[in-house]
Amino acid sequence: MKIGFPISENLITLKELLAPGFNHTSMFGIYDVANDTIETIDLMQENHSVDFASLLKEYEIKAVISPEYSIMVLKLFKLMNIDTFRALDAGVIANIESFRVGKLSRYTFLDAMEANKQCDASSCGTCQTSC
Repeated sequence: MKIGFPISENLITLKELLAPGFNHTSMFGIYDVANDTIETIDLMQENHSVDFASLLKEYEIKAVISPEYSIMVLKLFKLMNIDTFRALDAGVIANIESFRVGKLSRYTFLDAMEANKQCDASSCGTCQTSC
């Protein structure tokens, strides 16, 4: 089983901290449960975005962990039958361990709609969604 997560683009914390959401980074992390390894993929290659849906299929991602999800990315995950979980904190390793012991809660469309209500579009970048 492989789990995906958005990684902070901060070079100092690369592979250590989650980004606020998939729409807030171009770095994608993959944790392979069977091999206990983490791989990092840059979603911007040769000035082009990687086809995210194809990447999810290629790596056989079965679950994702993120602090927040935009409604559009949440819809993509649901259409691809990928389980969505809410991160407990910013640490990659802590969230992987929480996932392994069943401590992470599911992230639903209701959660995404609630997060969207809190967005102040007049000051874009202050919430966890994209404007």
